[in-house]
Amino acid sequence: MPIGRESQTPEIQRDYLAFGSVRVDPQNLFKLPPQMPSLYFMDGNSRFTRLRPFHEDGFAIFQRDIVRIIPHIGEGDPQYSFTGNVMRGRVRSVFPPHSQPTQASDLDTLLTTMHDWNPMGTNEFIITKDEVIPHDSLYITDGVLNGMTFYRAERTDKFRPVKIFDEDFESKHFGHTMISKDAVIDFYDQHHQGILEQLLKLGVREQHFVVARNGNDDDLSVIHAKHQYYPKTMISDTGEQLRVIREMIMQFR
Repeated sequence: MPIGRESQTPEIQRDYLAFGSVRVDPQNLFKLPPQMPSLYFMDGNSRFTRLRPFHEDGFAIFQRDIVRIIPHIGEGDPQYSFTGNVMRGRVRSVFPPHSQPTQASDLDTLLTTMHDWNPMGTNEFIITKDEVIPHDSLYITDGVLNGMTFYRAERTDKFRPVKIFDEDFESKHFGHTMISKDAVIDFYDQHHQGILEQLLKLGVREQHFVVARNGNDDDLSVIHAKHQYYPKTMISDTGEQLRVIREMIMQFR
């Protein structure tokens, strides 16, 4: 495997990792297996990058040089704008418009605010009825929900996990449940040992992976942003898709 050229995604490094996102069961809120959480980075120039290792649409990297970030609760419909979803009662922002980050410093401030929400352990959160909890915002500090934040929904008075929405002038993205930087690192250490270190090599140099063509597996292809690799339309079995993507990531140098 050749050593690649200078990285086109240098913001993919541990220092710029802001948070992650995980798929959770809508009933018990636990993280759904199998998964590799998405990783969100923002560098000093406020370039916002989402590294999505494992998804039904495949491995991908998405970058935004201008971004608006909206933590929210609810289920967004991607055919409508965020405002359109609010008008339809599907989502609710947990911060006012002037607190929706567009710069790295704004994002740092917002994440600090969320992590300063009322702390609660996973077990206490699970056994305590929502209406008994005397707060509207929570930060889970341990257990299987560690690093997740919850906000009370107005209509049902129930707590819902805070999710990520990001957009620029070209596209929008309704993401999964936000999880803190430390918690997403811990998830990788527990469930995908060595994978995070491999992913961070995308920020060091251009990365390649082996492509089999006509029975020849010596051909190489470069990982590019805004391309999707090994989607389920190519590999229908979820377990096999995960295996192939892990194998690709382990080829990074």
